[in-house]
Amino acid sequence: MGFLSFNKKNAHNVALIDVSSASVRGAYARIEEGQPPTICYTAHLSIEPQTGTPETATPFVVDMLRALEELVGILQKEGAAALRTATGSAHVKQVFVSIGAPWQESNVRVESFEKETPFVFTRALLDEATKRNELPEGMIESGEAVIATILNGYESRQPLGKRVKHADLVILSSMLNEEVMRSVEKTLRHAYHTHEVTIAAFAPVAFEILRDQYPHQKDFLILDVAGTATDVAVVKGGLLVDVKTIGNGVHDLLRAARTSGVTGTGLTGLGDGAGGIIDPARNAQFASKVTEVQALWLENLRAVLSEFSARHPLPRTIFLLADTETRDFLKRLLDTDTLRSLWLSDVPFSIIPVLAEQFAGPVVTKPPAGGDAYIAMLALYYAKRVAHSA
Repeated sequence: MGFLSFNKKNAHNVALIDVSSASVRGAYARIEEGQPPTICYTAHLSIEPQTGTPETATPFVVDMLRALEELVGILQKEGAAALRTATGSAHVKQVFVSIGAPWQESNVRVESFEKETPFVFTRALLDEATKRNELPEGMIESGEAVIATILNGYESRQPLGKRVKHADLVILSSMLNEEVMRSVEKTLRHAYHTHEVTIAAFAPVAFEILRDQYPHQKDFLILDVAGTATDVAVVKGGLLVDVKTIGNGVHDLLRAARTSGVTGTGLTGLGDGAGGIIDPARNAQFASKVTEVQALWLENLRAVLSEFSARHPLPRTIFLLADTETRDFLKRLLDTDTLRSLWLSDVPFSIIPVLAEQFAGPVVTKPPAGGDAYIAMLALYYAKRVAHSA
């Protein structure tokens, strides 16, 4: 993939932070001219919902911020030494953060311009197309990008100055929950004593990096399953055409265990046993409750995919993003007749878990850092989109 070129003076260290409702993860990386991003240290903490946690504007905010502060402490105490050993300096020039569902919302829209006589496609038209309407209360814009420009029915990568009668602009918009964004920003600025904190929604990051990583895979679905939400995105012809968030995630399974009144279920790790979350035979009451939650998640996912299929044929490749401890269980859960019937064909769809090994070429990971797909995608996106302004 094509990285931006940096002057030697712009080689620098960056802290990468990923925030979701399932976990927080962080890393230190080196960005250097002519070299792939190098990950020098990684850390990852699961977010455990705590009984009696005060309610805020969104689920588990207090729990998430507590985990984020702990993560930053680990990065500063242990990661700084690893960074200094790897690069000769523990100084972090910039912090790049992605925030996932349910605290971010992304959508795709098309802005069209048409006249009876040819007109010149100008920068002013681009600016007009990306002018966002009023944001929902409590949300703040995190970015708008034109991901495709279609002139007279044909995609154009250099539209400015061309004469056309009809122009369609495909625009990816992202919003973040303002309360969460400000809290995360405050925590990181305090920890790193810097205002160089860039925050982005994770959905656009996942789309762009997976598209770059698999250039011959023009049509695919992305499922990013977190603690309290699941992001679903559809890519057709290399373009992001639909994004939706489902308000269910892996924390619902934990909640099912608690409300069932069952103890000693062996739920620790969420991925134990060949049956997935837990061996259902160990407790019939728990098995029944979890089955209900699984069915609800699948039905909600089916509803979203059915909505998508009314507008676009569903791709047969699904990229699955999830924490390591839940990934295998979710893959088995997805591979059921509940979803397969949507494809109206005997040709099966393919579920591809997104793993750190898939980025082993574009990203270098040096011990003591561990491989992490989320961190790898952040590093690639940062190098491509952010580092030139650092």
